[in-house]
Amino acid sequence: MSCLRILIPTAAILSILASGCGDPRGPEQGTPPATGGDPATSPPSGSPDVNGALYAVGWDTVIINANYAKTTVDHVAHFLTTRNACGRDAYGAIELGVWNQFTESLNAAMLEAPLEEPRCRTVETYSKMDGTAEALLEGRKRLLFEVRGHSEVCTTIRDRATEEKLFSAITAIVLAADKEDCSLVN
Repeated sequence: MSCLRILIPTAAILSILASGCGDPRGPEQGTPPATGGDPATSPPSGSPDVNGALYAVGWDTVIINANYAKTTVDHVAHFLTTRNACGRDAYGAIELGVWNQFTESLNAAMLEAPLEEPRCRTVETYSKMDGTAEALLEGRKRLLFEVRGHSEVCTTIRDRATEEKLFSAITAIVLAADKEDCSLVN
């Protein structure tokens, strides 16, 4: 009987923790819909919620392998990184301006067919976005970026302006994840 008393509160706590920090008021009050990547049920990418955040359309998750960490970005502006600058896992929310830049450019990229062969360009300054970024959509992966060496970025995104805007936003997310829950970094 005492084991049962311990298990029930533990299960309730784990359930609360697993639910994340979503808005309990639901989608009509500003939280993006849980479906995330379904263009048929999601609002158009240009329509922000009541808080000004753009909705994810055509993708569910982005996985960024960069800066010695795997950072997973979900469709409601949260990220989980396996290693911040203090060497620990961290979870956080993406700043609204970065989120909107990221979402707007990623939504645009998802509307276009990917390039059959990646197009590469030289990056003039070193970036902590030094690995890969892949979007997950309906169980499939789509390579967005692959950094080769420290100066070449390859992409499957057709539009160059969209590519540059998305790469800049991903770099900002990598930097934010590095600082999350780490008092050693400014």
